[in-house]
Amino acid sequence: MSLLRITAVFYALGCILGCQAHAQVRLSPEEAEKLVIESPMPVYPEIAKQARAKGIVKVEVLVSDQGAVTSAKAISGHPLLRSAAASAVKKRRYQAHLVGGKHVAFVSIVELLFPPGVLTREQRLEYERHEQLVEQYFQEEKKCQDLAKRQLWKEAEKICVGVVGIADQLSDERYMEKMSANEFLGHVLMKQERHQQAIGYYNRAIKVVGSRLTEEDAELGRLYGDLAMAHHLMRDLASARELYSKAEKIYQAAYATIGGGDSDEWVERTKQAYRKSLKTLLEYHLTAAEDAGAISEAEEIKKLIKTLS
Repeated sequence: MSLLRITAVFYALGCILGCQAHAQVRLSPEEAEKLVIESPMPVYPEIAKQARAKGIVKVEVLVSDQGAVTSAKAISGHPLLRSAAASAVKKRRYQAHLVGGKHVAFVSIVELLFPPGVLTREQRLEYERHEQLVEQYFQEEKKCQDLAKRQLWKEAEKICVGVVGIADQLSDERYMEKMSANEFLGHVLMKQERHQQAIGYYNRAIKVVGSRLTEEDAELGRLYGDLAMAHHLMRDLASARELYSKAEKIYQAAYATIGGGDSDEWVERTKQAYRKSLKTLLEYHLTAAEDAGAISEAEEIKKLIKTLS
């Protein structure tokens, strides 16, 4: 090996060793907290208050060798809380972290509680337990839906019952997951012509979102449509017609308010989907009205269907 090449390798090796000595390290949240000098409380956003968003937000923080925060990025937690959490972490100040007597930059995770307060060890453990439950929920939900796609209704039912059990343990903020679990199990039971049991799960789904969704939310209209069809198939035409009407009114309100007067591609696609769902409900409602001999009701439904054609 030539002297020139040996010299190049020597300097390259020296750079690697020197860079490693000054490279950033990763500290646990507990280790990083011991270095905190200033830690302003996060602001609880008004929109998050209105939505009753709460829980823990995890923020990945990069701290310079002088103790200044150079980067803060929320990596988990409620979407309405992430920006406020990252903003609070950016305002933190830390003592310099020493390794071998030298100042070293570090990366860590900051966990912030909303509504703002001191995060206890018990709260952290509960948060981690809940996150594991959420992960398990989505894994099992996928299994349930995959079996349903293959029309393996009995096998799907066993998994879907478990999904509902997991959903029952989730926090109230996971109301859409709770709703979805109960609704989908209702669908699986409907496919087995176990309509009365399906009604029970559809009602559970409605109860979960009863205080969360309004009668301008299409998801609520869909649930009342599920109930209407179940009663229809049981030949309970009076209940079915009442529920169809309720579902239709919700879809009409959702259609009228979607986008808040603005129009873009997503709004237009959503409106088309709402119109299609509304038309389907009206067609089923028409059948129920005709079967019940409700002539005037049937005529009104026919007029509504024409406006959607």
